[in-house]
Amino acid sequence: MIPKSIFQFSMAALLLTCGPILAQSLQRSVPLEFTSQGTILVQGILGDTLKARFVLDTGAGCHVISYRALRKLQASELGRYVNFQADGTRQDRPMYEIPALGVGPAVQVAPAVAVWDMLDSSGVDGILSAAFFRNRVVTLDFTAREMVFEDSLSLLKRLEEGEIVPVKTQDDRGRGLLVFFDVSAPVDHILECLFDTGAGTTLDERYLKLLKVIKPQQWVGIGEKGERQFAWSGSLEYIALTFANGVGLDDAPVGFVPNMLYDGRIGWNFFTGRVLTFNLPEQYVIIKKQ
Repeated sequence: MIPKSIFQFSMAALLLTCGPILAQSLQRSVPLEFTSQGTILVQGILGDTLKARFVLDTGAGCHVISYRALRKLQASELGRYVNFQADGTRQDRPMYEIPALGVGPAVQVAPAVAVWDMLDSSGVDGILSAAFFRNRVVTLDFTAREMVFEDSLSLLKRLEEGEIVPVKTQDDRGRGLLVFFDVSAPVDHILECLFDTGAGTTLDERYLKLLKVIKPQQWVGIGEKGERQFAWSGSLEYIALTFANGVGLDDAPVGFVPNMLYDGRIGWNFFTGRVLTFNLPEQYVIIKKQ
């Protein structure tokens, strides 16, 4: 039998040793704020100490910050960065390397960030892209509305509670990253769709004729540069992940846009009430069973 005094000493030593680890575990999650427009916001840090408010936009490609934030950081020019939005719109912005970008306990050292003057008057300091998930396992809990950074033990628990769904990634020279799901739609079509937390469910216009679209209706929108843009809206009997059981939407409202670079995109509302763990180094997502 272990003497009580030795047991108490051992427990005290264990607490002293594990205290920092336990404190870190309490900080593994950060809240996600959802605006009335459906935008997801998360608090973080730029550099060593500059508090920042980010839009979580997994369809952005690369991280983006405001000029207001850039002026407060020690940054090195990386030239210009050109990429394209899902609808084919060209994005051409100056790019810089900043000391660090962090959310919760996770820090990305010396990340490349584009700079966009429109953010200066937006009320946010930057856009957090899927590139932040490139080398770490991150859970987006749309039920508890939080972002959780996983370790090896917590990942095992996620695997026990969920279903593995394969994803594809597109890495743009180490500066940007996009994530794609395979999605099934009526008439036995499998579509490769961008996961874009900054948008709703949208498909390329060619699927107006290929799928059974309910009540298609044309509308006119205004582009970023003020130009008129024509698109369609309607609904589908269903749209669901190809490799997941019951994950999707019935009677789903869908937009149709001409000249998309991909088959389509799905937003966070595709996963309302669900918990997704992204393990992009291993090219899969765990979706918690309901």
